[in-house]
Amino acid sequence: MIMGLINGFTPGFELPEPFLSDLSLRRDLGFAYVDGCARLASVDWVAGGLEGLGKPDGFLERQVPRWMAQLSRYQVRELPGLDTITDWLERNRPTQSPAGILHGDYSPFNVMVSPDAPGRLAAIVDWDTGTIGDPVLDIGHLLARWTEPGEEPVLQDQAGGNEGYPTRVEMAALYAEMTGRDLSALPYYQALALFKLAAILEGTFSRQRAAGVPDDQNMMVETVPRLLRFANAFATGERR
Repeated sequence: MIMGLINGFTPGFELPEPFLSDLSLRRDLGFAYVDGCARLASVDWVAGGLEGLGKPDGFLERQVPRWMAQLSRYQVRELPGLDTITDWLERNRPTQSPAGILHGDYSPFNVMVSPDAPGRLAAIVDWDTGTIGDPVLDIGHLLARWTEPGEEPVLQDQAGGNEGYPTRVEMAALYAEMTGRDLSALPYYQALALFKLAAILEGTFSRQRAAGVPDDQNMMVETVPRLLRFANAFATGERR
């Protein structure tokens, strides 16, 4: 459904000019992603009439059982690191942050940016996983997939390459400043976000295998174990 026309671009894989050539503009662009995430978390969802959108009480407690139950419906192979990360997530679950609007898949692939410098968010799109829950999971998702110069990417590099963008530490600091939310358990949310994504994408792998796609042509063969590996890296502190 088209709700309106937005003048902007989606900065998932590619950047238009001037953002492609002028590396100095990317710092503002990275902070613009955080700005949108923080503003979303700060919306008064009760005043907005969104009480029926989700079940915020116990949201964080339900996450591992919910995604493991979904995974069990289609898992057809062993997944290294799955038991390790689910055990860690259950044992290290923090106190849930105050409820707010959760996009559920917040990343550069699901925002639109105004075409003119400096980088400013024009829209947040693709709301099929939106709910009321713990909004810190959104910044966890964004920063879990964020790649800095010289790092191995979790999924892919930033659009246009990794140079010029702010670091995860800088982005987390801005989010905490804007929202007042405690990010001391951020590694938990980063690990949870990657575990959740792995559980979802394993469904893609299983459907493709059932459709006869050879494993050597199935991108999810390596993607899902990779996500679990990085989820465990955030859990152990190997990745920060």
